[in-house]
Amino acid sequence: MKIRHIIGLVLTFFMLSINGQAFATLKENNTVVESKELKADSNSEVILDKVKLVKYSNGELSIHGSAKRKFGEPAQYYRITVDGKKGTYNTKLLPIPDKYKKFTTNNFQSNSLLTTSVTYTNSVTVIIDTEDIPQENLAETMNFLYWNGNSDGTVSLINYNWDFWANPLTNVYTTWYVDTQNSYHTGPYYNSNRTYVYHDVTGQYYNWDWMDDNIATYTKHWSRIIGYSNSYGYNWNARHWGETSSILQVDVFVNGQQIN
Repeated sequence: MKIRHIIGLVLTFFMLSINGQAFATLKENNTVVESKELKADSNSEVILDKVKLVKYSNGELSIHGSAKRKFGEPAQYYRITVDGKKGTYNTKLLPIPDKYKKFTTNNFQSNSLLTTSVTYTNSVTVIIDTEDIPQENLAETMNFLYWNGNSDGTVSLINYNWDFWANPLTNVYTTWYVDTQNSYHTGPYYNSNRTYVYHDVTGQYYNWDWMDDNIATYTKHWSRIIGYSNSYGYNWNARHWGETSSILQVDVFVNGQQIN
């Protein structure tokens, strides 16, 4: 065992009471063996509309979250942990990192002068983080959507963006990489009557120099932003697998901005 990695053996990811499972890598025949919806515990500081925990046949664990928000609500940056036995989740609000604060101020101009049908100009940013025990970011996946809300309830896309980031050198001298073959965006797409537009981003990352250099550790993020005329929703998913992946943690940043 490498001395520089000893600090990585203390905390469990998601606080799941599943003991003795092997830290397996993904297999082609990996299938879902258990899926359950979780309820917020009494100490949760962010209440999501839906949280689901999924267990796969290789021991991999995945957590899904979704919520609908109104513009004007404050930006949130929160950590989520789950207890599979109790069927609960806990969310804790965290200070917004300096590098995310640029997503909390209006940095766009209204397009309402282009047409009288535009009522709102909206933007939303969602970022999924994977962190280690010392709370250092290892990987980040950013999703951004920018659109107009029209007076008839329809929407019109203005712009969108996405980004993948992997930590090139952590404080314990490990390196994370973006898995470019499995990191991509899809959309944006409208629904049939153009009452919302949505954009999906998937980011996958890996590390080979954690403890055993012959075994990789993986993390995968997915998010969807759904833009309505005067509100928005977001869905996200985080999956970890591979060597000691159960010690990894997930944080979520979300913020919506509007001018009219």
